[in-house]
Amino acid sequence: MSTLSVLLASLAGLTLAPASELPSEDVLTQSRVVNFASEQLLTDEGVESLRREIAHTARRVCREPGSLHSRISREARACAQTAYEQGLEQLEIQVAEARASRRQYAQSAIESDQAAH
Repeated sequence: MSTLSVLLASLAGLTLAPASELPSEDVLTQSRVVNFASEQLLTDEGVESLRREIAHTARRVCREPGSLHSRISREARACAQTAYEQGLEQLEIQVAEARASRRQYAQSAIESDQAAH
């Protein structure tokens, strides 16, 4: 099982930033992990499922304490959008690496098979 992490920082509004780039110790940081099986990265259906999970996680981590589902502040929506976009960036990297690895493995198997004959 692999993971993607959605990391958020809050100052006046909520923004997304790596923990190493947070401006001060007064910043609230939240992180949530999205677990996935490596096989999900290899199919369009698996990737779409992960996109939905990232969107759900981004909304959940950006929800303001005590807020109702029907009334979400502009800052919380902006936070969720930013977190979703960063999560997608991480997902795209994972997908590209997994698919490149699969192609490399397949090519090696073909070459091994041809060398055996």
